[in-house]
Amino acid sequence: MLATSAKNNPLNWESYIRPVCFAYNTSIHALTGFTPLYLMYGREARLPIDLTFGVTSSSLSDLFPLTYSRHMQLVLHYAYKKARDTLGDVQRRQKMLYDRKVHGPSYKEGDKVLLYSTLVLLLNVSCITHGPVHTKLSPYYLMSIIK
Repeated sequence: MLATSAKNNPLNWESYIRPVCFAYNTSIHALTGFTPLYLMYGREARLPIDLTFGVTSSSLSDLFPLTYSRHMQLVLHYAYKKARDTLGDVQRRQKMLYDRKVHGPSYKEGDKVLLYSTLVLLLNVSCITHGPVHTKLSPYYLMSIIK
């Protein structure tokens, strides 16, 4: 958000720091499912638009300090647990997507593969070749997979 503000207003970008920080802190984050402000204070921000439309939040200021403290502990405990669960789910999904791309194709014994012939000579790999070894790419069948 700040990068966009700085790009659009290169001469006075620092005047956008506070509004951008407020927008960031009051936006729901996909990783946690909560706003950073809620995770910090246990409630959402009261915005001027709330006054315009008459939106009111439950008044916790009427509670005794001990009751208010206990209520905030329960609210924040729930929010942290839910954020951790959501974050764990997102991390597992991202790991699955990453592993799909990173760990190339899997091979089985008997699969036909192309192997650069200088690797065959350097590694002394025992394969059944179907063609001359002096070619750069030679077809081979995998006899065994070493883990």
